[in-house]
Amino acid sequence: MKAFSTNSFDYANGRQVGYSTVVEITKSKTGLVVDTLGYTEYQYTNFGTNSVFWDELPRPMSMLMLQDDHYVRTRKDFSRGKLLKKTVYDKYKRKLHVTSYEYDFFEHEPKSLKAVALFSKKADISPCFEGGYLSYNISAYQILNSSYCPIRKTIEEYCGDNVVTTTSTYKYNQYLQVKEEEFIAGDEIKKQAYTYPCDYIVDPYQTMVDNNLLSYIVDKKTYRNDGFVEAWKTDYCQFPSFYKPCRLSYSRDMSVYYEEVSYDLYDSFGNLLQYTDKNGMTTVVIWGYDFQQPIVEVKNINYTDLEKSTGMDFDTESFDTDEAVMNLDQIIREKLPYNEVTTYTHRPLVGVTSMKAPNGMTTYYDYDHAGRLAEAYIIENGIRKTLETYQYHYAEE
Repeated sequence: MKAFSTNSFDYANGRQVGYSTVVEITKSKTGLVVDTLGYTEYQYTNFGTNSVFWDELPRPMSMLMLQDDHYVRTRKDFSRGKLLKKTVYDKYKRKLHVTSYEYDFFEHEPKSLKAVALFSKKADISPCFEGGYLSYNISAYQILNSSYCPIRKTIEEYCGDNVVTTTSTYKYNQYLQVKEEEFIAGDEIKKQAYTYPCDYIVDPYQTMVDNNLLSYIVDKKTYRNDGFVEAWKTDYCQFPSFYKPCRLSYSRDMSVYYEEVSYDLYDSFGNLLQYTDKNGMTTVVIWGYDFQQPIVEVKNINYTDLEKSTGMDFDTESFDTDEAVMNLDQIIREKLPYNEVTTYTHRPLVGVTSMKAPNGMTTYYDYDHAGRLAEAYIIENGIRKTLETYQYHYAEE
């Protein structure tokens, strides 16, 4: 990796080392032979990129202004370190992919906070004056309440002499959440519009805003070439200690929404325990591995009846090993032979290691040293049969 940086050791906060350009080189090694497969160049906003990223000098408030660099500036470090362009090259230095970004400043209320800084400096006024004197200087500066957010993203895909360009533009609400995205590819224009709790004046959304729960998407509408396509709406409800989705609805004409699924029950960790689809089919989800992963799905039964049928309390039971999960699977299938049961085992921080389908067939999953899915297989009559294999290569390899 090659990097070109600008150092700012006099700053007490913000980025100490700002990189304008970073080059990431991809190589492969076969035996003693090292081959360069290509490289990626990243360009960032920084001091040398544009003067708008420089911090502003303070306004002096005393007769003697410090001549060194140790006074407090009005910081603009929030605008530095943003990705401007990512360019991917092959080993022949030909462009394969370019992603470019444009940004803009967005001010919040209040726009800034005014502050003053007091400095002392020892100065010698003559060779005969021992020790000099201590001067005090005051400078005024601002703490900006601003953000620097992307307003446009352009992607260029290169294939020989042909270039395919896709442009995305972004508009934001008062909380700097994306309220509108527009994608332009050739003659096609696709737009998506979003609403959030702050866009509603009824509860629970006002209470969610009061509790700073702002990022939940309530409504998502899709348009194509100015024509309406579809809308998805998520209703949120207050459960004992948190807010979670309770209904998901769909519309094709914006006038009527049809419920697709209801989310009926959550545990104390916020994990979904029960949901019901539009046809009235109820599904129960049991969690394991320290309540981090879903391990069993049982259809056509509710959560309370499942606990009664198995004689278990899933809120207190621990299913933290593959053996414990498969023991639970056996109990449920024996107690409820006519319900559809799907069971999963997991390797923490990697992924699903097996899935046992309602028909009893188990599919196993292996991963490579990088944690990527490498193979899916089954075992029939003691013989391992590969279903799918996955290989990963860099472009042009």
